[in-house]
Amino acid sequence: MARVYNFSAGPAVLPEEVLQEAADEMLDYRGTGMSVMEMSHRSKAYDTIIKEAEADLRELMNIPDNYKVLFLQGGASQQFAMIPMNLMKNKVADYIVTGQWAKKAYQEAQKYGKANKIASSEDKTFSYIPDCSDLPISEDADYVYICENNTIYGTKFKTLPNTKGKPLVADVSSCFLSEPVDVTKYGVIYGGVQKNIGPAGVVIVIIREDLITEDVLPGTPTMLRYKIHADADSLYNTPPAYGIYICGKVFKWLKKMGGLEAMKERNEKKAKILYDYLDESKLFKGTVRKEDRSLMNVPFITGNEELDAKFVKEAKEAHPEALVLAHPECPQIVLKQADYIGSTSGIIKYAQDSNNKEFIICTECGVQYKLETTCPDKKFYFTETVPVCKNMKKVFLEKVLHVLKTGENEVHVTDETREKAKKPLERMLELAK
Repeated sequence: MARVYNFSAGPAVLPEEVLQEAADEMLDYRGTGMSVMEMSHRSKAYDTIIKEAEADLRELMNIPDNYKVLFLQGGASQQFAMIPMNLMKNKVADYIVTGQWAKKAYQEAQKYGKANKIASSEDKTFSYIPDCSDLPISEDADYVYICENNTIYGTKFKTLPNTKGKPLVADVSSCFLSEPVDVTKYGVIYGGVQKNIGPAGVVIVIIREDLITEDVLPGTPTMLRYKIHADADSLYNTPPAYGIYICGKVFKWLKKMGGLEAMKERNEKKAKILYDYLDESKLFKGTVRKEDRSLMNVPFITGNEELDAKFVKEAKEAHPEALVLAHPECPQIVLKQADYIGSTSGIIKYAQDSNNKEFIICTECGVQYKLETTCPDKKFYFTETVPVCKNMKKVFLEKVLHVLKTGENEVHVTDETREKAKKPLERMLELAK
């Protein structure tokens, strides 16, 4: 089975181990004789599932006892209305607008009271986070609202705003569980799970207990009252049961991987690879001010709208999951998908498949890389698979140079093409080292 590398913002990729566990339990969950999809949310088996999920999330995030964890429906977008309905006691709230989702939340809040836009980065296409150290916080504001990580524009609050004592409400959908967080700094922290944690259909709300009251805006529907769900332990009505079950498995997987400190370290390493490339590239460039760059979302452009459109169009035409790197004076390196074969430890290993085709296993990233060489008259094509770790890039470039210099593997390259290719390849190999 070939699994693609899914870079969608959400619904997004889930750990393969979690998917396999869910598949194994699909028809018979732990001897119950039924799938979790079929199970009553009032059953003992499901009560254990949801309670374990909450307990594991509390452990991962170190959530204090005076905060409630709610597993709700409606996604993050429903919270745009639910938050003002429940928290706007004075009918005043301050919003910091740093992207599309914060803007939508701000616009929704205007239906329920006075929503003040106290800071924004819209003047520069949301490419930075404004200084929030001394904002004009409204004296009668019920809360201050942010979207902490911006999926579309790739910015992240590295320092939380100074709310001057007002509760901070944060949408963390696209950075949920990507790094440690001090929950005590928030009044409400929430996120749709589909970007980082589980399947679409679940939103997790972590809310300080003093903010959960009967005092809500007139006309607030029963289903949109935090107290209703808090008092019923997220079981007021049938919850998104299967989605919560998957979230629970992801929480256990995160704990197994080392928790949020380990996730932060992994995310920093991955982001560094992308940002270092963009900073060195003569063609592509990042769009976000460096100090505000997200670890989770990395937008980039060429700086030319026509070229951007051409890049996207041709990439889609070539292969939905292909990345093509080209140099005017060197062979094309085409990166394509290959099967994930499982992580091991040790060094890079060479092997042959049943057809005697050569392939390489990188034991650091656990991916099988296929070597294929063809040579039309004036072009040398060399294909590998993603992700391309530093070890593999070095191995492949060395392989290409060896073939060009020696003519081995029955690859016929003209002297002119060989000489043109050597210099840029040697430079690429130098950079790979």
